[in-house]
Amino acid sequence: MDKKALRQEAKDILTNMPSSTRQYIQNQLENFLYQTRLWKHASTIGITMSYGLEWDTKPIIEKAWSSQKKVCIPKPNQTDSSMKFYAIHSFQDMEEGYKSIWEPNVLKCEPISKEELNLLIVPGLLFDTNRNRLGYGGGFYDRYLQNFHGKTLALAANEQVYPIVSTDEYDVPINHLITETGLRF
Repeated sequence: MDKKALRQEAKDILTNMPSSTRQYIQNQLENFLYQTRLWKHASTIGITMSYGLEWDTKPIIEKAWSSQKKVCIPKPNQTDSSMKFYAIHSFQDMEEGYKSIWEPNVLKCEPISKEELNLLIVPGLLFDTNRNRLGYGGGFYDRYLQNFHGKTLALAANEQVYPIVSTDEYDVPINHLITETGLRF
């Protein structure tokens, strides 16, 4: 199946998921995340502001702040599909940006280098057992991950994990995946 068809299939899975199931999975994802050594040892976390069908990152960001972690949100550059992360200290440091996704207001936030990020929570629609991910197709994360040496982690429902997801030579696998049943790898 090609990437476009896989993306649609993933969107259908998430769209048709009952709200009670979705809330259960969301709670489990958060609980398992907070129990990992990755989370406990990370002082600076990169994470997106969720939108649409993505798992809600707002409670994770709030938990990071209450745990004295530095939270960094990406600002995409549509011209070259690159991203730069900025530290935010409250949701008031954000503004509506690319595709109506909330992103850092660069006038209020300090830029953070790749080397400063201990843990990067990567969004995606589908994942496979070989650590590959299928995102939304913009290529922002694959470009960013090319020279990223910190740990990467994604959150997904078991239904979002396939045996194989089609990849291209520029796709970068993730290190870890958490589902509602725990840390998969």
